[in-house]
Amino acid sequence: MRAGSSPYTIDEAGSASDIAVISALAFEHASLDARIDALNQSPIHVYQCGPGQDRAYDATRTALAAGATAIVSWGVAGGLQRGLRSGTIVVPRRVRAQSGAVFDTDSRWRMQLCRSLKTRFPVDEGDLYQSPDVLKTATEKAAIATTTGAVAVDMESAAIARASADARRPFVAVRVVVDTSEDSLPAGVEAWIDEAGNRKPGAAWAVLVNPRDWPSLVNLFRRYRAARRSLAAASALLVPHGLVFDDAAMAGD
Repeated sequence: MRAGSSPYTIDEAGSASDIAVISALAFEHASLDARIDALNQSPIHVYQCGPGQDRAYDATRTALAAGATAIVSWGVAGGLQRGLRSGTIVVPRRVRAQSGAVFDTDSRWRMQLCRSLKTRFPVDEGDLYQSPDVLKTATEKAAIATTTGAVAVDMESAAIARASADARRPFVAVRVVVDTSEDSLPAGVEAWIDEAGNRKPGAAWAVLVNPRDWPSLVNLFRRYRAARRSLAAASALLVPHGLVFDDAAMAGD
């Protein structure tokens, strides 16, 4: 994951007290943005990196160079374990990379987040796995679940964790489950998002030419709505409290 490889513009404005939130996709941080904008002042600064580990690593390095003191991987994930429902919030103890590297999240911060979130949401603290590709079938998900023990999967969090660890900055991940372990995704779903993390207008309509994909498309839209509701509600709960990050307490560890 080579620093400086991302061709996309990342907002570098910020201050030394920033909590940098790294999100791959525009819709993932939309509710965060609305809550942050409603405040007169907030320590939270959002970076949209686009999908994939290289862009996520670069965005985190940029945030750290701008003075970020803490890093959050924020967005959605795919479920890997049976019983993990769409809309569940995963706040993992560890993030696992495809290479086998394992990164611990900050235990104090994670516990504070879980304590807040569990008042309103189902929360799972199991491991999060970073895949280089979208896992589209239940078979693929089951294989990763078996070999890693992870409860959910995304494409960025291990890269964000690595950059944070290199800089010795506290890191946590907050990921909401969209598709469950039993769900299959429509063919070509990865093409619905461009390299900057924005939706391609009308891209999903290509699925309509293949009736076999209709059930998975309808199911995915239902899962997506549930995940967006959880992201919005989590933003409303956490943003006014600076994502419950206490830098004085962290400094005392």
